[in-house]
Amino acid sequence: MKHRIEVKIFGQIQGVGFRLFIARKARELGIAGFTQNMPDGSVEIVAEGEEEQLKELIKHLQFGPGKIEKATTQWQRFEEEFKGFEVK
Repeated sequence: MKHRIEVKIFGQIQGVGFRLFIARKARELGIAGFTQNMPDGSVEIVAEGEEEQLKELIKHLQFGPGKIEKATTQWQRFEEEFKGFEVK
């Protein structure tokens, strides 16, 4: 079943290639959406895809560059809004 997630990640993750790391994994998993730096120093991920692939993406976050201090995930209804995965 397809879902949408919004993930907000806090820590020392801007300026270390974290968004590119996420984009590569998302594309590998067939997930659509985007990731972007936020003004508060966090990184946001909005992604849509199969539940198992989204869970795999969430698990993969811990292996990225930088240091994650906290991450929040909100599961939402699938909207089929995106065609690919981009870095903003």
